[in-house]
Amino acid sequence: MSEGRRGPAKVKQFLGGAAVIALVLLQAAFGSGVPAAWRLRRLSRSKAVRQACEDAEAQLRARLAAIARTYELWPVFSQAVDTCT
Repeated sequence: MSEGRRGPAKVKQFLGGAAVIALVLLQAAFGSGVPAAWRLRRLSRSKAVRQACEDAEAQLRARLAAIARTYELWPVFSQAVDTCT
């Protein structure tokens, strides 16, 4: 091949490599794998999540009642706080 033919091929190879590096850097910067806030809000309002929260609260209250019976404690106040992080 002549020198004129190898020049554009090297430029294309260089630009292709630069494009791959740019895509990898963009993915690292913006593609953290964390869902968007609107998607999390929609998920947190779903029926399955509400049911899981109710089940967890029922289990927590049952354990508290068992502890109170075992150690003869009188729980005055208990509060379940549901947080999403």
